[in-house]
Amino acid sequence: MKEIHVELLTGRQVVDRNGKKLGRIEEIVAEFQGTELIVREVHLGRVGFVERFSLVFGVRMHDKKPDKLRWEDIDFTDPEHPRLKLAIEEL
Repeated sequence: MKEIHVELLTGRQVVDRNGKKLGRIEEIVAEFQGTELIVREVHLGRVGFVERFSLVFGVRMHDKKPDKLRWEDIDFTDPEHPRLKLAIEEL
């Protein structure tokens, strides 16, 4: 598996398969599975920003774009230009 420095992904714009902008990476969620740290989700936009700074007030942002994406659904072949492997309508 290719090594990616996740700290370099923060702030990168994510687009879907068709090039539609989804938002910027604000938070990356990982958990330990045995001795390995496994990345599970990428949080985008305002919701991700709020979570990043632990300012969760229980307010739901009303936006039609997804704010949480599964790590495995994103193509990081070019880490400077992450792409969702699907179109936004397929989520």
